[in-house]
Amino acid sequence: MAAEVAAVLLKQKLQNLLDDEIIVYPRLKRKINSSIVALQQLLSSSDDTDVIGSGALPVIYKAEDIVDTFLLKRAQRPRGYFIETHRSFQYLTPLWSQKDLGKGLKKFLNDLKVLPSHSSEHNNQESRVLSQDPRKGSLSSACRVVWLLGFDCSSFGQGIKNFCVLGDMLFKELIDKRYLIVLDDVWDAEAWHRLTIPLPDSKNGSRVILTSCNDEVMKLADPWNLPLHLCKLTNEERWELLWKQMKEHEGSLTEHKDEIMAKLCHGSPLGIVLLGGILSNTEPSEWPRKIDKFPSSCEDESAFWDILTLSYQELSPELKACFLYLGIFPKALEVWVQRLLWLWLSEGFLDGLPGKERKEWEPEDLAESYFKILVSRSLIEVTKWKLDGCPKMCRMPGDIREFFFPKSVDSGLFYVHENLSFRPNGRPKDHKIQRLMEYLEVKNSLDSSIDHRLRSFVSFNSARGMANRHIGMFLKKVIHKRGLGLLKVLDLEGVYKPVLPESMCNLLLLRFLGLRSTVLDSIPSAIGDLPCLETLDLKHTIVTAIPSTIWKAKNLRHFYMNEVHFDVFCHKPSKGSLTNLHTLRGLYVGDTNAVVSGLDQLVNLQKLGLTCHPYSLGAVAKWIEQLINLQSLKLRSIDEFGKPSKLKVISMAQHHNLCNLYLLGSLRISAGQLSTVLPSCLGKLTLSMLKLENDPMPLLGQLQDLRILRLFADSFVGPQITCVSGGFPKLRILKLWMLDKLLHWTVQDRAMPLLQELEIRRCGELKNSDGLRHLPNLNEIVLTNMPQSFVEEVRRSSRNDVILKVNYWKLSHYQVKFSCL
Repeated sequence: MAAEVAAVLLKQKLQNLLDDEIIVYPRLKRKINSSIVALQQLLSSSDDTDVIGSGALPVIYKAEDIVDTFLLKRAQRPRGYFIETHRSFQYLTPLWSQKDLGKGLKKFLNDLKVLPSHSSEHNNQESRVLSQDPRKGSLSSACRVVWLLGFDCSSFGQGIKNFCVLGDMLFKELIDKRYLIVLDDVWDAEAWHRLTIPLPDSKNGSRVILTSCNDEVMKLADPWNLPLHLCKLTNEERWELLWKQMKEHEGSLTEHKDEIMAKLCHGSPLGIVLLGGILSNTEPSEWPRKIDKFPSSCEDESAFWDILTLSYQELSPELKACFLYLGIFPKALEVWVQRLLWLWLSEGFLDGLPGKERKEWEPEDLAESYFKILVSRSLIEVTKWKLDGCPKMCRMPGDIREFFFPKSVDSGLFYVHENLSFRPNGRPKDHKIQRLMEYLEVKNSLDSSIDHRLRSFVSFNSARGMANRHIGMFLKKVIHKRGLGLLKVLDLEGVYKPVLPESMCNLLLLRFLGLRSTVLDSIPSAIGDLPCLETLDLKHTIVTAIPSTIWKAKNLRHFYMNEVHFDVFCHKPSKGSLTNLHTLRGLYVGDTNAVVSGLDQLVNLQKLGLTCHPYSLGAVAKWIEQLINLQSLKLRSIDEFGKPSKLKVISMAQHHNLCNLYLLGSLRISAGQLSTVLPSCLGKLTLSMLKLENDPMPLLGQLQDLRILRLFADSFVGPQITCVSGGFPKLRILKLWMLDKLLHWTVQDRAMPLLQELEIRRCGELKNSDGLRHLPNLNEIVLTNMPQSFVEEVRRSSRNDVILKVNYWKLSHYQVKFSCL
């Protein structure tokens, strides 16, 4: 499993060396080509079983070390004007490193030849091991503790040396408490017996809820009462579940119904959607071949693991790497989708496209397409969605993670420090750790397995207290004695005040630096000296100043801050600085100099979020008018006292890609003049504190693609709004918050025909809303802190099938003041 991913990544790197035309020796080019062919043969030999012998992994890792060391030396060399402007001479400096690369690849090819061959019988045996139920025979995975009511279980599950110690701690904690414990998916009776020992019965109404697919466990758990049996799906329900997933293939689905239903049998819901994921990502002409691979019977539990194995084997090598990588996150943790996509790109999982295709695809678009494929195959579960329908949070489904996680760790794809529930036997012995995931503080026990060859370090250690100095000590260990390291990913999101050494400037291959929610107040001045850095995330920190060296980060694509005053722009940047920057958020622009001294050079931005002082608005407006590639803009005008201030009219009618706009600040213009400000392609619009006096709804209703409209505090200060007939043809979500002077709202017939969600919050003077019955697709109305008379009026005027939610929240003055900023 890990060897296959490593082989794919090494093959991509070698191919990129040839595509980038930095290799000049013909003999070395032949060795690179030979290595690519050898890796392709190694991957092809595992197509049917998806297994490469574990002996190949150390060999592949050593070759990858050689290639990355070559890239590191190339990034290390000084780049003078002559070298920068004469591409044909760029090879002069690293000639000796090309020679080392050639020697290393020669050894790699020789080592591959002496690897033991794997007969088909051995491979089939390995494949059977892959499809075994991972939960049987293991107490640690026999159940999942989902929820302990009235009991802080955050200290458990990490760092517990053995089950007896956990049992003693659990007993002491629960002896004087009333508790509710849910044990999900207990698989064997012995495990249940051992689990009940530390649960005290204090006769205080405590309860344990148990789920299991094993009748023996259920009888042992409560021999005096009958368990509650969940009914299995009928054939009609199975077919309906499959049809919902594959509506777009209805014709082909009906054509192959008999063959598919013969395979579904008594399949579980997850197994059914996995099979549907395979078919929905295959051309209908290939369905008979795919259906033949489905397990012949779904009546026993082993069939589900066969389906899961088949679903994994159907993935391309790049998709396998992306999918398995999601296992680095703790079980049940919801992962920000954007963070996952950045990590995929930084790890190099998507670097393998041919040169022409790489130029046609933006890396972020490619990562998003891979994510959609894994979601459509039901291998990734989207847990939260944005208002615009885009995925926000995700995770790997529990059963799927339990199946693949231990195999990913055992095969060496990554190592999770102190995750004793799956890997109690220690670290890998035949190779250095390449990807380290920290659930607890890294101790000296890993010293012999970690050195400068570490590629990724992701920490989930969110314990508060003293600053995490061990991070700095750890980073010094992964930087070579010569002062260099191969680290690509350093993700410390949520780690409390990690201490970062100045020697980080020697991590020349670092592509991702995640410091979100670390409460850091400063970053090393050498951050900008990282030539490969693509993502720098400082959101939810208290960093107030960015070093001027940031202008050197020419490959930086995504930069998140937390209202940073960018004094760095007082230094005039060099030509080509930050020209690849696509995302810039959390910037505070205090004066005009910050714009004319550098911001106006950032013309390729696609996502921009900034706060402006009124003094800088003129220059900011001119700069934004040049950003014709903008897709998302959040612009706030705040004075020196932190209060909303005046906005300047910015002509954005030519911004044909701008689909998400957020404006905060007073804009003293008529509603008719809004047409010069708002681009026609908007899909989501948020207005706050604009203080519009004329009804903006007739004009806003002409935005043909608008799907989400949010009118926040004092965005409109008139007494009445009217949604005219034919307006808002695609609007699905409407939010009206804190419009203190609004008295009447009228919805005419055929206005907002697709509106589904309506939320009205703290519009205290609103008396009535005429025409809610004219909204045929309205599903939900949320009223928060609204007068009771208005609530009753809405209850009477809305349809009976509309869900009405009423909230009464007590908000502090501070919460009211900043709720819409």
